[in-house]
Amino acid sequence: SQDPYLSGHGGQIVSFFNASNAAQSVANVAFVQQVLSADHDTPTLFYSDGLAASTGLLTFNLQGSGMQLTVTTPPGGYFTTLVKTPPVMTNVIPAAAKLDTLNIAPGSLISIFGTELASTTATAFFPWPTQLAEVTLTANGQPLQLLYAGSSQINAYFPTSLSGLVTLQLTNSLGQHSLNVMTTNASPAIFSADSSGTGLAAAVHASTGQYVTTGNPAAAGEYIEIYGTGFGSTYQSGGLAVTTLSPTLTVGGQTATVTFSGMPQGGVGLYQINFIV
Repeated sequence: SQDPYLSGHGGQIVSFFNASNAAQSVANVAFVQQVLSADHDTPTLFYSDGLAASTGLLTFNLQGSGMQLTVTTPPGGYFTTLVKTPPVMTNVIPAAAKLDTLNIAPGSLISIFGTELASTTATAFFPWPTQLAEVTLTANGQPLQLLYAGSSQINAYFPTSLSGLVTLQLTNSLGQHSLNVMTTNASPAIFSADSSGTGLAAAVHASTGQYVTTGNPAAAGEYIEIYGTGFGSTYQSGGLAVTTLSPTLTVGGQTATVTFSGMPQGGVGLYQINFIV
């Protein structure tokens, strides 16, 4: 913000792919009439670092036809734009909450967001199938179990056998798309009470089994249960699956006493924390 040039200029990196996830040749790529240069090693990749920071039209010529797309160039940085015929995956996060993370913990339930991911909407029950609404999803070639499939969201189970850099590939009746994610030891996310990924946590009074709400709040000294995903690996202790990593939990800014962190009986991708307020 202190640099007069960077505060008003940014960059674009634009790549082009078809429905089969193959790189697609284009010509005459420009943002608000400023021409982007083709990369010498990857001719389907275009870039420029001297664009006026603004929202405007990205124009290009594809198979002899002029096309355009509205994109934003941020000040002081690059924005990566993928131009692809659907299906398109745009984001992968733990299924419990809307987190700003690029890492996924093995053993998690995940949500994949994008465009035209499925032609219909379908929900599966355990044991989850590896094909749902004509959609299949693999991780390094391993078929993943699917919980939900819709046009803009896919929910799946990310197994414990995965590690390192993982390539997700989604295939449906329109085509396919691949996206890389990096695994991590833990990427904890707590389920929300209204399934929105934000707001009140899905918490339960341990003594009554009732949900914690604004009308039925948790009290000091009370045992509470919360549920989430992405808490990482577990080990067996006393017949229970306990998380290898010990979480720190705060309530109203104060550290709570955690009495259990692990998986409930029969849980797959689902974790539970018991604590004292």
